[in-house]
Amino acid sequence: MNQKQKLKVPAIEVSIIIISYNVQKYLIQCIESILHHTNTKFKYEIIVIDNHSNDDTEKEVKQRYPLIIYIQNPKNIGFTKAMNQAINKSKGRYIFQLNPDTELVEDSISILHHYASNNDNPEIIGPEIIDEKGRIEPSYWRAPTLLSTILSLSNLEFIINQFRKIENPTKPIKVDSISGAAMFYQTSIIKKIGLFNESLFWDEDIDFCLRAEKKGYNIVFFPHTHLIHKKGKSADTNQKVAIANQILSKIKIFQIHHSLINQIIIKIFCLAIIPIKALLFLFMSLWKPLFLKKAAAYFFTWRLLIKRDYRIQL
Repeated sequence: MNQKQKLKVPAIEVSIIIISYNVQKYLIQCIESILHHTNTKFKYEIIVIDNHSNDDTEKEVKQRYPLIIYIQNPKNIGFTKAMNQAINKSKGRYIFQLNPDTELVEDSISILHHYASNNDNPEIIGPEIIDEKGRIEPSYWRAPTLLSTILSLSNLEFIINQFRKIENPTKPIKVDSISGAAMFYQTSIIKKIGLFNESLFWDEDIDFCLRAEKKGYNIVFFPHTHLIHKKGKSADTNQKVAIANQILSKIKIFQIHHSLINQIIIKIFCLAIIPIKALLFLFMSLWKPLFLKKAAAYFFTWRLLIKRDYRIQL
């Protein structure tokens, strides 16, 4: 071979990004499912950003999978910052972001890649998600409204769902937002709408989709492939952080995408409903002590709102 000739290295088609925090068991199951099911006709990379886990995840993953790009952060920087860190590190034409508590059951990546690469208009695509018992999990939503958010914060979403037709689409449909637990999109979209909003810890997927939709991109629920989501394993480790960030992120979504009057209404509603929920869980803890953690989490969140402290809690 002529020394001037260079071997062509196949371009990376898909960067699979996983953000992990103290979920070693589920992360390994996720990686194993990727390696087992994904066709190697195209080149892909797996990037794991670990937000300073203390369960020996780094040692275990590096021993098992030396070819994976694994970055251990010196501290927990939060999901969105870690996600942006991985995107900046990625080299793929497409990004497939996955929660560590997901598991592939078929070659979903090839199916999503084939669909995306055969569509002229770049799209953000979400596969069907099922739980561990095989039940379909809600993974696409309408844009949050004042009414839907108030009902959600009150745990009364079933009221609006009674009047809303529950769809199980059999073909791809356009939606307002899809779950960030499994999201597939062209890397080029980032150049148009920017990275994930680092002031959000929850609902960052909704904000990302709403910004993309405003730029003319389609958000598509794609039911022709599915995967399992063992929901909320990272969040289970710290109720205070999970509950505070869920509520604070809902308020921030209104600050970004809603009118001033709606922002004021949602803040006032949160200040009213949160102590009620805290007292309710405190009362229920007399019979079930685990509810004491939820009560403490709601009191903690209420204090943050009183102080107007909307920073991400880690």
